[in-house]
Amino acid sequence: MTRNTSILLTGMRHASGLGVARSLREGNLGHLKLVGIDSDPLAPGFYSGLLDNFFVTVSPIGDEKRYVAQLKSIIQREKCGLIIPASDFDLMAISKYRTTLSMGSTVVSAPEYGKMVVTRIKPRTFGFVSKLGISVPEYQKVANPRELTKAARALGLPVVVKGPITKTLVAHSLSEARNAYDEISNIFGTAIVQRYVEGADYSVLTLSEEGKPYLNICIRKFKTSKEGVTLCGVTIKNESLKSLAGRIVASLHWTGVIESEWRWNGSADEIHFIETNPRFPAWTYLTTIAGANAPSLLVRRLMGQKVEVPDHGIGVGFIRIDYDVPVMLNDIMDTSARTP
Repeated sequence: MTRNTSILLTGMRHASGLGVARSLREGNLGHLKLVGIDSDPLAPGFYSGLLDNFFVTVSPIGDEKRYVAQLKSIIQREKCGLIIPASDFDLMAISKYRTTLSMGSTVVSAPEYGKMVVTRIKPRTFGFVSKLGISVPEYQKVANPRELTKAARALGLPVVVKGPITKTLVAHSLSEARNAYDEISNIFGTAIVQRYVEGADYSVLTLSEEGKPYLNICIRKFKTSKEGVTLCGVTIKNESLKSLAGRIVASLHWTGVIESEWRWNGSADEIHFIETNPRFPAWTYLTTIAGANAPSLLVRRLMGQKVEVPDHGIGVGFIRIDYDVPVMLNDIMDTSARTP
């Protein structure tokens, strides 16, 4: 690392952003300056004590070009050498404008836009993964309530209703499916209805360079939120999952971080692909707990350092808890005014 390293980190309202920030703070990276951004002035990361500076930006959903202009301003002002997007919509905008944002010596930790589309837009992901011979649960794209009802009946209840980019809800009845569709279509306009498969949930976090992994961490999920966010998980050793994740990474010639999610039906010994996330996941800090700090390894690699990947613990887990952080009204008002 250079003596002074400034990193711009997005997604300060999300567990993924907080997990990356916390891991970098514990990564022995020398004099590290962390600059966080989010469009929500109440983003928990702003009040976590993990950041050296932070800014409230516009949302990339509402005004993409203004968002990118604000990023450029922050990069120049804070002399950021690296950008790590830790939330989905930030990632999409940063990937799309990665050339614009790669100013001077700034490194953008985001995939090329074409690869981002393949790994983030679910219908594209399902088609790509299916061609690799990996099992993907049957699904249908729906654009109105009538199509939703028809798809749910054809696939059989329960079904999984998903947004094309993010958000996942399980529906056990037609009324639940309609409610899920309404919630998701209000955001995206359309939805995906997918066959529900029984089994346990797993994830693999992979760091790779040109499709060659240098870190794989597999976890078994024991508890998730209704949206699918991991709330409790434990590291495991599973060569089958590593092999499947490796096929995806190799086919994409992937550089950077990617998470793949899986469901394993033990009674039928079937592993089904669920989705990929081309960013750090909500459970990122578990990699640090287990001894293989993934954000720190990625930063070192992107900065051109030779990286020795440590062995990580197996059977190491985490449980996410909520707790209150005291703030003053002035803190919230000051944060709201911290725009680029």
